[in-house]
Amino acid sequence: MAAVKTQVLGTTLHTALKISLLAVLMLGALPACKTSSKTAGGNSGGKKKELSLYDKRKFETLYFDGLKEKMLGNYSDALDKFVKSLGIDPSASAPHYEIALVLQSLGRNEEALGYAKTAAGLDPSNPWYLMLYAECAKGAGNSDLAAQILEKGIKTFPSRQDFYFRLGEIYLLSGKYEKALTVYNKLEERTGVYEELSVTKQKIWLRLGNVEKAVAEIRRLSEQNPNEPRYVLMMANLLSKAKDERCMDYFNKAIQMNPSSGIPHLYLHDHYLLQGKGTQAFEELKTAFRSGDVSVDSKTKILLEYYERTSRDTSLMRQADTLMRIVEEVNPTDARTFTVIGDFYYRDKKYSQSYDAFMKALALDRSKYAIWHQVMILQSQLDLYPEMKNTALECVELFPNEPAPYLFMGVSLIKENNSKEAILKLKAGKELVIEDPPMMLQFYSYLGEAYHKEQDYKSSDLSFDKALSYDPRNATVLNNYAYYLSLRNTQLEKAEKMCLLAIDIEPGSASYQDTYAWVLYKQGKYADAKIWLEKAMLNGGSSNPNILEHYGDVLFRLGDKEKALHFWESAKKAGKGSDLLEKKLLEKKLLE
Repeated sequence: MAAVKTQVLGTTLHTALKISLLAVLMLGALPACKTSSKTAGGNSGGKKKELSLYDKRKFETLYFDGLKEKMLGNYSDALDKFVKSLGIDPSASAPHYEIALVLQSLGRNEEALGYAKTAAGLDPSNPWYLMLYAECAKGAGNSDLAAQILEKGIKTFPSRQDFYFRLGEIYLLSGKYEKALTVYNKLEERTGVYEELSVTKQKIWLRLGNVEKAVAEIRRLSEQNPNEPRYVLMMANLLSKAKDERCMDYFNKAIQMNPSSGIPHLYLHDHYLLQGKGTQAFEELKTAFRSGDVSVDSKTKILLEYYERTSRDTSLMRQADTLMRIVEEVNPTDARTFTVIGDFYYRDKKYSQSYDAFMKALALDRSKYAIWHQVMILQSQLDLYPEMKNTALECVELFPNEPAPYLFMGVSLIKENNSKEAILKLKAGKELVIEDPPMMLQFYSYLGEAYHKEQDYKSSDLSFDKALSYDPRNATVLNNYAYYLSLRNTQLEKAEKMCLLAIDIEPGSASYQDTYAWVLYKQGKYADAKIWLEKAMLNGGSSNPNILEHYGDVLFRLGDKEKALHFWESAKKAGKGSDLLEKKLLEKKLLE
């Protein structure tokens, strides 16, 4: 039995040492577990009872276990440990503080308030306890109590700036601007003039409508720092907004202090805009854009503002073009320069120029997925399918969890007539989509096309049906699905309904009208097909080789062979029609 007892004793000593060591390590970073003759309920009514060594160790174990649980985010367990530690020593301030912290983080400010109050009462020398008490009062909706507590904090800890700022915030939120100014003035008496305080006071004076007082605050700040051009610009900007002519003296002074800086010219741009002097404002903006100390972020932000404005007022496009040329010249190694330029070109349907800009952006920064995505979109619009496939392959390596590159790759493979590989890529990408119905529609739509090319018609129809389950009114999917059904000469009634719905959604689409005409043709409704093909040609399809060839086919069916030959000739001149077009012309008869 002696050996067993020794083992138990050794374990006990080891545990005690661990607890003591943990206490030493953590007490340096956390509020001390001070005790007092007061308890959570008020006065203890006498001297605090001294804890036994066993109770002290048990208290420490519970308290530090609570800290560990809190750090792990196990708040319920942490509260349990802290409350149990108070059961051993209710006069310990630290557990009250920790309980209040946990309850506050859980949004239970009213419950936290009592514990925070007790902690502050048990240890009045701890500023963190008093600050938490004020925060809990504020969180519980009692701003007056919070203000009282912070006023006490300023008296008790006059060198703590956070008490002044928190009290000022409470007064500001309550609309008590004069009281807030009084608090900040008290702080300034102790600290002297400095930026955060002066700017805060300036904003309050502006809220009170006293521009002169606001200017005085910044003037004092500038006088304290006569070599700081930012404060001179603050003065200029304030006076400009107040339509005070003295602002120009400060603008000129800021420029003299740093002649190569573009920042004063940005402020002057705003000043002239306020005065309605657009030409002068733009000249200042050009000067600012030519400066290297105006950040690319600032320039692109202004260009994006132009992007919005030029969509409403195209007369500003010349200014936007000028600024884009300047930023390209001054900041040619920043990808953001070319993304915003590319956005302008894309908006204006100048896809080749947009593509060039985004390719430059990609060469400068390959880490931004958004740039890769836009490059692939442009490659698709420009029919650059081999390039799109290569871009998608690179993009998948860098961003393996993004589904869109698989979609672009699948489309490229379909265009290469490699439908089997396209199906594999589309299926792989589809599995990466998370809660994005439009993206799922795209994947299933192209799967429908790929399966059709593989003559797996059952899978093709299922894919198109699945695509429409995400958006039953997607005109493109309705049209394509109907067209593939017409090619197979199957489910033509279903195809006709889908065509009519697509035309109803986009009534001016020559492509959709052509598909509908072809479905009618397949049903033997040649006269009706002729009417819809004529509508398609009126809507821009008169130079489309497929529409022209279809019109020739319909005319041949209606017995007008000479005119049919004429439209087949027109189709050949317009571009590539069907594989049978040359043979139709050679044999001068309809072939299907």
